[in-house]
Amino acid sequence: MTLSELIDFLEKQDQSKVIASGWGEGSAHSYRGYYECIAFTPKVNVTIAEMLAEANSAIGQTFEGYKGGNFVMGPHTDCYLAEYGSCGSELSLPLLEVMCGVGPMIERAIAEAVAAERERNIGACNKVEEGYVRARMGDCVTASHRCAEAIRSAAK
Repeated sequence: MTLSELIDFLEKQDQSKVIASGWGEGSAHSYRGYYECIAFTPKVNVTIAEMLAEANSAIGQTFEGYKGGNFVMGPHTDCYLAEYGSCGSELSLPLLEVMCGVGPMIERAIAEAVAAERERNIGACNKVEEGYVRARMGDCVTASHRCAEAIRSAAK
């Protein structure tokens, strides 16, 4: 992912959202693996706005390579997430989506979690309903059945 692609992605996100693992002010540096690339030192609990500001500030900036040399970072510079002096992970759309909690991978995981919870709740209602039927509690059976149906409807 290039610096301009990174900036474009971050600009489209909720700027106030706090990211558990991202990067912040002063974290940009020349990447150890390829000095002409930029890397951001990981930082915890940062906002997307902080990440975006650091990415924007890197454009046109000159960084010294790990073993020397000066490298100007531009819009087409590849981006990495790495500690200074270490190799790390190349930033990509799937990685950023997971970091920021957006995108199809996250939506699919949420949908699967909701479906599993729905099934668990329906199973619990069925057990309650079966228990009342076995106890032959007349009106309670009817009330339990209505409760189970209401929960099934709400879960759909």
